[in-house]
Amino acid sequence: MRSLRSTRAPVAANRDRMAPTVVGGTPRVWAERSGKFVVTAMIWALVLVMVAPNGLDHGVGKAMVTAANPVSRTVWLAILGVAAALLIWRSSRTIKLIAALNPYLIAMLGLAAASYFWSIAPDFTIVRVIRFMTIVMTGMCLALFGWTPGRFAQLMRSTLTFVCVASILMVWLDPVDGINHAANPALKDSWNGITFGKNVLGSLAVSTIVVWLHGILTKESRLIVGLGGLCAGIVCLIGSRSSTSIMAAVFASLFLLLLVKPPGTLKRSMPYLVGTFAAIILVYALAVLHLVPYLGTLLVPIEALTGKDLTFSGRINIWMILTDQIRQNPLFGLGYGAYWTGAMPGSPSYAMLQRLWFYPNEGHNGYLDVINELGAVGGVVMFGYFIRYIRDALTLMRSQRQLAALYLTFIFRGFIADMSESHWFSALTPDFVIITLATCALARSLLQMRLERVAAPRVGEARAPSVVASPRQMAMSGERRVPRMRR
Repeated sequence: MRSLRSTRAPVAANRDRMAPTVVGGTPRVWAERSGKFVVTAMIWALVLVMVAPNGLDHGVGKAMVTAANPVSRTVWLAILGVAAALLIWRSSRTIKLIAALNPYLIAMLGLAAASYFWSIAPDFTIVRVIRFMTIVMTGMCLALFGWTPGRFAQLMRSTLTFVCVASILMVWLDPVDGINHAANPALKDSWNGITFGKNVLGSLAVSTIVVWLHGILTKESRLIVGLGGLCAGIVCLIGSRSSTSIMAAVFASLFLLLLVKPPGTLKRSMPYLVGTFAAIILVYALAVLHLVPYLGTLLVPIEALTGKDLTFSGRINIWMILTDQIRQNPLFGLGYGAYWTGAMPGSPSYAMLQRLWFYPNEGHNGYLDVINELGAVGGVVMFGYFIRYIRDALTLMRSQRQLAALYLTFIFRGFIADMSESHWFSALTPDFVIITLATCALARSLLQMRLERVAAPRVGEARAPSVVASPRQMAMSGERRVPRMRR
């Protein structure tokens, strides 16, 4: 008996070294704790540098940053360097994560980089591509270092709540910079907070409401803390006076509530419910862009609800100019980030100033902006990204419904918001950072599920009665040693 036991011991020890740690009967794979603080700091820096006007400088006026400055350039290069170092450090895991990532996100990045060769403003294109790549790499670091299923939501709660609370304090302590005093009735007395515009603050407030409502519904957050964060988001949403954000907040909240707490009869019908919502949004998009005759009559209830006229505060005039521009370069567009380069003579976007007497800095429609810069090819890749994202979230919903509900709510919130704002694949907006982080977190959730399925048989083998582990290995795995009976 002693000889048999001695021959089995080395084999058992070797198996334990290969098997993943077991906590609560579930194998923990890729439990990387190192680098967690660094990745958290990267995400905070990335969100803040994109939220604040002109690279954290409020003194030069609030406007979307279309060119680099010393502050923002330093922050971006630091984030890029750290992200690259972390991903190279865990290169084997990075490769596996890329294989699980939404392929259309990678395809869009590749198309944006390739557009440098036909861009009408290649200098702007290359800067935007580097920012695009930095955002994606940061999202991958989130999915690899310090990962837990609730990591994305926790980070969004902390960063977005900070933006909302800081904006409320700025409005209170510095109303000159915190509040818009323009003569335009649509802008006058609206809150900017610490951001570069009321629409940015309103959009971030919607995301704040979503993550805290999700925390309350899933009991991931204490009720008093969740209500505090929810109130901060609501105050900023109302102060921003962004009707688009208000409508998106109402839709996202109802959608999230329906996904997290569905009636018993609807639990098995979630894919059909999500498909119905997607169809409704598609019809709404066609009505907004006036692509189908007489479909605009469906917008009358929206006008009554939001108080916004059917021209969407003049946005339809911007869309007409963009549509004319798209017809000139229908297949590949003008180049990523090459249209909105500033009100400069010689730039195609200078037509906005000539025809509208103001320069909007964006097309106020994320779908048109993507097609204008990357053509019909970019439009196909964009819709492929949407379909794959929804499919991945529905796959995750089979095992982690509450987590999948959060990811789905963010993409549908984006569908609504980008009808009158431009966020899709824009390296200038914090909303693109949020949806990219969600995309990478979703990919890691699916990858984790697959890894645990593969690891489970090995764990069962490692815990078989014939396997003898050392006391130290049992202590590391959280198991208690059972005394062996003597014969």
